[in-house]
Amino acid sequence: MNIFIDPSCVRKSIVLFFSFCVLTTSVFSQETPVQRELSPLQQASVLFQREEYDAALLKLEEVEANDPGNMEMLNLRGAIFMKQEEYQKATLIFQKIATENPGNFGAQFNYGEALFVSGNYPEAKSFFEKARELKGNQKDSLNEFKSVLYRYLPFINKLFRGSCISN
Repeated sequence: MNIFIDPSCVRKSIVLFFSFCVLTTSVFSQETPVQRELSPLQQASVLFQREEYDAALLKLEEVEANDPGNMEMLNLRGAIFMKQEEYQKATLIFQKIATENPGNFGAQFNYGEALFVSGNYPEAKSFFEKARELKGNQKDSLNEFKSVLYRYLPFINKLFRGSCISN
């Protein structure tokens, strides 16, 4: 018994098979909808969390091109500079944010922290005090404030007692 296979049918089958393979590969290898929906600022935040600071700064340039005054972008840039120990750059950024947001705890605290690590203790003290005032005297607020200050607590305690500075 002779079986005859039409070559054009074989070619069509092969093309169909490879088309299916390419289609399924491209469908399964694409980014998830969540990844595609991340804004450049969110992508920069993810890069920051991964400690990919240079890549995060590049992504923030994209954000800045579209929204130069974006406070979240500036805050993240300042945080990156703090991690990179570029305290002067961080201080300038946090100063701008604190000036434009005088009633914001985070803005005042971040500026105080940048001043503190730069060795400007008297000015840091004033911004830490302002941040503490913004949190109020509620027990939960004070506990939250203390937990944020934990990593600098020995120095902050001296600072508030005045033993780190001369007025």
